[in-house]
Amino acid sequence: MKQNHTEHPIDLPRYSGTLQELAEDIADMRYDSLAAFVEHLADKIHADADNDLEHGRRQLASKLYKLADDLYEARNDSVELWEFCRKFMES
Repeated sequence: MKQNHTEHPIDLPRYSGTLQELAEDIADMRYDSLAAFVEHLADKIHADADNDLEHGRRQLASKLYKLADDLYEARNDSVELWEFCRKFMES
């Protein structure tokens, strides 16, 4: 039986560029905006982990929690970058 995986698309119909272009566009954002984006991504992945855990998919949930934690760390790094660079951007 073929499963429907429409919840996990392989591209983004609302974005006309490639995934590489998307990554570059995000990386070019100001670091405080980048931190906010990464936090939203981490929050969504954490929520997905919660859902998988509730449905008994413990191994998948564990890996998603790890990914979310890594993204929260990346968010913290982006905040530190912003704090460092802000003084140069405001002068």
